[in-house]
Amino acid sequence: MFARTLRAHAAPGDVAIAISTSGGSKNVVAAAKLKQELGLKLIALTGENGAVLAPYADVVIAVPSRETARIQESHILIGHVLCEWVEREMFPQGHGG
Repeated sequence: MFARTLRAHAAPGDVAIAISTSGGSKNVVAAAKLKQELGLKLIALTGENGAVLAPYADVVIAVPSRETARIQESHILIGHVLCEWVEREMFPQGHGG
């Protein structure tokens, strides 16, 4: 499912973010495996045991928990932080820079 979306929309040099609480979602891992072929950088957001997804990622942010709710809450926060960082880099004048 996600692999099809990447094939259709990703361009070399893009950064993809793979989010899997367990780090082993088959659809997410299948998409992550395309990283090399599509020329992508990959950031993986997982729980503490993201072992299946981790080898495909350039950066792994593993929340040190096994509780699904805590991992998902942390992923939401991390997503907001990443978006803020990208916005500041792309549009510094819009952030008092």
